[in-house]
Amino acid sequence: MGAKLKEAGYQFIIVEKNDNVGGTWYENTYPGIAVDTPNHFYSYSFRMEPNWDHYFARGDEIQRYIETCYAEMGMADHVRFEQEVISTVWDNERAEWQVRVRRKDGSTYEESYNAVISAAGLLNVPSIPKIPGMDRFKGPLFHSARWDHSLDLKGKTVAVIGTGASGQQIVPAIAADVAKLVVFQRSPHWVRPNPLIFKTVSDNWKWALANIPYYNKWYRFLLLWATSDLVLPNL
Repeated sequence: MGAKLKEAGYQFIIVEKNDNVGGTWYENTYPGIAVDTPNHFYSYSFRMEPNWDHYFARGDEIQRYIETCYAEMGMADHVRFEQEVISTVWDNERAEWQVRVRRKDGSTYEESYNAVISAAGLLNVPSIPKIPGMDRFKGPLFHSARWDHSLDLKGKTVAVIGTGASGQQIVPAIAADVAKLVVFQRSPHWVRPNPLIFKTVSDNWKWALANIPYYNKWYRFLLLWATSDLVLPNL
């Protein structure tokens, strides 16, 4: 949004509660984190990336891409880091939004704007289920979005609650290290094997994406083909 507003000549600011860009990719650092959509689709349409190392990029690779785009698009003058919007109130008489923002030190300020766009997202906010007896559990307990990297899981008995995208990424990433792994699933999750999940992108593919006009459009079709029961051919 910032890139397109700048391109169109609008004056704008982006209020970001973290100290860096990236959103959920900056905050989520659990083992095995990756995009669950082929990242050649996940790129900005106006800033395609031909040099992805994986078809389903890992979290650190996505984070580097976002940081690169932030620098290339000149967003530094438009972003206020470590500030959080705490309220937006519409002033009908002035036809403006009154926006209150809280700084890192707890102080607040208010400014007026003609338009407000929410890009807060949802996937970085932990959803903690209310499980009876959870408060009596004596072992380490944390949400995947707040992964405790100080904890060594080797030789431990580990329970993973949930089989969404995060659970599907975490389980194979830690299974070889733990002594016992139990996964609790509330309801069936629709998923099928994908031959590209762990596959790396060859240098030939990267070169073609970077140098052959319109190749990325054909390549996207090929990715859809590859995730079916057919086999992706080598270039």
